Amino acid sequence: MRQRFKRYPNVSLLLASILCACIAHSVVLYRMFDRGTLFTGKGDGIAQMLPFQMYLYNKFSHLHFFYDMDFGIGGDFLKSLSYYYSTSPITYLNFICIYIGDIFLSYDVTDPVFWAKNQIFISIIKLSLIFFVTYKFLRYMNINRYAAFTGSFIYGWSTVYYFFTFTWSFFSDVMLWLPMTIFGLERLFRERKPLLFIIAVALTLHANFYFSYYEFIFVSVYFLYRSIFSKDDDLLRLKDKLITGSISGILALMVSSVGFFTGATSYLMNDRTLPPIKLNPIIDMVGFYNLFYDGYYVVISAVAVIALA
Repeated sequence: MRQRFKRYPNVSLLLASILCACIAHSVVLYRMFDRGTLFTGKGDGIAQMLPFQMYLYNKFSHLHFFYDMDFGIGGDFLKSLSYYYSTSPITYLNFICIYIGDIFLSYDVTDPVFWAKNQIFISIIKLSLIFFVTYKFLRYMNINRYAAFTGSFIYGWSTVYYFFTFTWSFFSDVMLWLPMTIFGLERLFRERKPLLFIIAVALTLHANFYFSYYEFIFVSVYFLYRSIFSKDDDLLRLKDKLITGSISGILALMVSSVGFFTGATSYLMNDRTLPPIKLNPIIDMVGFYNLFYDGYYVVISAVAVIALA
């Protein structure tokens, strides 16, 4: 058995990642199996994330992908929900697995409880992939395997991951795309292999416009740093890095054009301009306001006293 694992190191690493992900979710799993308690973030987690997944699965499983009259008073739900799940590759894979499983096991996909349980299952799979990719990247950076696994575990098993996953579950996807992108960039510079970089950037651009924006800032800084300060084992020099990196980025944008265009146009068309609001210099003391225990007034009063001091 040990020799078999040595022959297939990626398999043993993936199994170890799944085991660690289950351990990281042990409290959540215990509460679910022992007490029947399902954990999800308050507010958006219940009010938006679960209903959006239910809605999109219902549409996608019936081959409806764009406009529908039951979305508000009629609208393009693919574009409007691109902030959330409609362009997420992980959501696509999740829906495919649910659809296949529903054929044989007959899931009740109309029950919000099913989607709350599914969120925990997907979180375990996602965290396993985060451990796996981050470990491979750290090992590629010549970090010993114990430190690499510890680093990947600390990175994945963090309060940020749980906060994102159980409040806005799609937000934690970027914790997978980011190390994958940096890993691909290092392989591009050191081995002239752009494929992983193109795939990682394409997945990020397709997944979510917000992710693309924030990751672009971080990766751009890293790209410029690594372009200027080369390492001894880099096969590409400054000019080649700039040309090859730019071409790879353009190819990734072309591959992800459908998802990226959907998310970008959704952002540009999202008009949140506030209507003209008239503020009175003195707030009316109406019945549902109380100066002594209403949180808003307590904060304003404290800030005003500090500012005047």
